Amino acid sequence: MRARARARGVSATLISQGPSAAHFMLIAYAVENLLKAAQVRARGPRYEEEFKVDGQMPKELKTHDLVNLAKMVGLKVDLQSEDLLRRLEQCAVWRGRYPVPTAYPEFSGSAVFSDGNQYKVSWFGGKDIERLKSLIEAIRTELNLHTLRSRLTPKKIERS
Repeated sequence: MRARARARGVSATLISQGPSAAHFMLIAYAVENLLKAAQVRARGPRYEEEFKVDGQMPKELKTHDLVNLAKMVGLKVDLQSEDLLRRLEQCAVWRGRYPVPTAYPEFSGSAVFSDGNQYKVSWFGGKDIERLKSLIEAIRTELNLHTLRSRLTPKKIERS
């Protein structure tokens, strides 16, 4: 696994999955919501019309597939970013609502990447926290998404 991780340019120093699992799950939801917010901003009027017609959330937003969501909003996803997004997606699905996979292939903890290879996605690397911060900042910057936290100065954050 470490050799394959290095091939994708990823640090393969493993860290505990205890509290990190919950942390990664919550980060996965935050990234998912950022990407969906960008999609809604871009296609809001269309989604509003569709919702009026069928009363349903748009099908393309009913997913945890972070790679497809990122591509849908126009982000370029290289293999390193895909690695992090696929591992976050795995956390969003299996660390929260669904305690175990429901289909045999999902038990492997692997995913097929855009390069056609299958890689493990059920691990955390030693540099993942820094990579997550960079990824979220890149998403916010590239999509011009502003969150309350991004508008607060450090002094305002300390007081809140």
